Amino acid sequence: PIIDYRVQWKGPGEEYSDTDRATTVTEPRHQISSLTNNAEYTARVRARNTAGLGGEAEVSKVLSRPPGQPRSPRVNAYNGSLVVSWAASESDGEPTGYRVLWKGPDEDFDDSACSFRRIDVAPGDGRLALVGPLTNDTTYDIRIVAVNDAGPGAALNTSGRPVAVPGPPRGLGAASVDGGLYLDWDAPSDGGSPITGYRVQWKGPGQEYNSSDRQATVGVSSLSHEINGLTNGTSYTVRMVAVNVNGDSRVLPVRVCSTVASASCRHDVAEVTASPGDAPGPPGSASATAVAINSVIQCGGFDLSWTAPTDIGGSAITWYRVEWRRDWENTYNLKTILARSDAEYETEVFERDCTGDTYRFRISAVNDGGIGRPIKFSGTG
Repeated sequence: PIIDYRVQWKGPGEEYSDTDRATTVTEPRHQISSLTNNAEYTARVRARNTAGLGGEAEVSKVLSRPPGQPRSPRVNAYNGSLVVSWAASESDGEPTGYRVLWKGPDEDFDDSACSFRRIDVAPGDGRLALVGPLTNDTTYDIRIVAVNDAGPGAALNTSGRPVAVPGPPRGLGAASVDGGLYLDWDAPSDGGSPITGYRVQWKGPGQEYNSSDRQATVGVSSLSHEINGLTNGTSYTVRMVAVNVNGDSRVLPVRVCSTVASASCRHDVAEVTASPGDAPGPPGSASATAVAINSVIQCGGFDLSWTAPTDIGGSAITWYRVEWRRDWENTYNLKTILARSDAEYETEVFERDCTGDTYRFRISAVNDGGIGRPIKFSGTG
């Protein structure tokens, strides 16, 4: 029978010793203390019976220490959720991951592996976590802990309150006018609290957005705005958010299309870019007539018609931008129509999926001066 075990250990540059860094234990486990973090140690164990010591088992390991406390918490509130981000600690052990815990009023933090109020974040995931679903207008306590092989570090505590901010403005577009840009958009969902207005920002070449100038606040009753005092022939980029009592909407992410002239090209618009110039006025007498192409599955499209603008601007009209979207979508699809010599235009848009859906349309004339002011209308299948 085994009587006990002989445990020895050594640090960098050391040899095993029988006088120190050695102990005898009767159980098949032992904790070695008072070592130096971030150094590699090697330990060996031999079992002993009445015949003597047996062969050794050896293991090496670089000691780590628990990570430091994460820094600089940031909590962004959304409808029914919170996005939590943080910075890594400036010292102590390197984390192998993070735990994000949250609790509501009169609740306790639950750090169990199967808790629905805990998120494990890998180091490569950007020190970011989406917490939810949550109840709006309720304050939640959030705890962020870095962990590694040595255990959890000190917790970083913060809090946040999810709110119902508006959705982003739908169908933002920019048209060219002499010395400025004409913007138009459609109202978004209000998130449960009435929209109080819109905030517009713009920038020219080499500029960045700022909150001191090159911005304007637009009242909730208006779905258009004209920026003046710009330079013709210079490209400007504009972005916009909707505002309610809970804060600003998000800015849509940008998804680049392979071609802007494709009717199947769908693109999320965070920004619109246009150049001031002597562009045409809006087309006139536009209408949409629903047509069916398969009555069994209730799909179809629209016949669109319009007349040429009375004001062609500083040069001849070269083509028309025909845009459409479903009532609930954020962005438009795009189709281009070449200009003709006659004043009457028509085209087919086969996009309607369900009987009764409302579609929004926007048609703009284009010449060398830029994209003109659009005419906007709607149709129901």
